Amino acid sequence: MTLLIAVFGLFHPQMLTVRPASQSPVHIASPTLRELRGQESIEIRSGTRLEGDFMLAVPGRIERRFQGALDIRKKGDELLAVLSVNLEAAVAAVVAAEMGEAGPGSSGVSPLGRLPVFPVDTGDSPAVAGEPIVLLGYPTGHDVLLARLDESVLRNVLEASEGDTERITAELARLGLIRPLATQGHLSDVLPGRLVYDAQTTLGGSGGPILGAHGRVIGINAAILTEFSGASFGVPIRFASALLPAPQKAPSPGTRKPSG
Repeated sequence: MTLLIAVFGLFHPQMLTVRPASQSPVHIASPTLRELRGQESIEIRSGTRLEGDFMLAVPGRIERRFQGALDIRKKGDELLAVLSVNLEAAVAAVVAAEMGEAGPGSSGVSPLGRLPVFPVDTGDSPAVAGEPIVLLGYPTGHDVLLARLDESVLRNVLEASEGDTERITAELARLGLIRPLATQGHLSDVLPGRLVYDAQTTLGGSGGPILGAHGRVIGINAAILTEFSGASFGVPIRFASALLPAPQKAPSPGTRKPSG
């Protein structure tokens, strides 16, 4: 399965800039193929495709590093930067492999940019009923972000964005105010394919990590009972871990590769 991910979320700028992030060239296809090298940078105002190791920026707002291929699509007067990744790569980037690395054989840069990662539970200390948990997420989406602002900040955000949802997101990102809500609770049941807990959440909170007593991700928030706020449901992390690449151990000093 291939996922299309808007790398700047709901924020669609009218102009982007791109420059190499390393010594490797960046390939740009539109309207003719060319390469960027060294300290070169260009402005992008139309649809194109970028390939390589590069920094993509909304001038004066956001800059992110990417490796691989990225499509810049035209949407009216705005640009939409879209990353195409398969399901396994997306889960590996969001959940992250043990030690927070981007994956075996990688340069340490996540395919979704430089994302923060949590350590993943390996099953050495299985989750048990009664264990305390912390649930992170964005229940109700924008509403929970705006509700946490001081009145003066909220007023400035709404004035700057003129009430437009995409511009609200961009302004909150610019101010560093997009932070997950944390709720606490306990596991009430640990089933083979499901976790049941009383940490409160609601629509919009799906996909958030469930952290166990040792600070490791033990599951992914998935569902709620709309009639009863005391029971939420998550998917055990082993189902996501099965999609992660197997860790590779570095050879011990003095060991030799097999001949032939």
